[in-house]
Amino acid sequence: MKQSKFSNNQNRNNSAILPNGRINVSFLQREIMQDLVHDAKYYAEDEMKKKAILTSKDYDEFKNFVSCSQLKPVNGSEMGQLFVQRSGAGSTT
Repeated sequence: MKQSKFSNNQNRNNSAILPNGRINVSFLQREIMQDLVHDAKYYAEDEMKKKAILTSKDYDEFKNFVSCSQLKPVNGSEMGQLFVQRSGAGSTT
């Protein structure tokens, strides 16, 4: 007989109900987290589209605004850290 594409362990991890009848909480947590991330991205892009449609000069600018809708601002101290020379690897002293 041909074996299933998925092992029993994989089937158990891909279902909200385990073979013993219990609820697979880790599966539900993963599913909820994936949905929350998707929803956050959707709403951020949607809000940016509403703003960008009024201010963009052309489609490329509009597309660039929407593509960076998930980015967070960098504060001054984080920006300063980018230019601090690090001791160790790459130093010639």
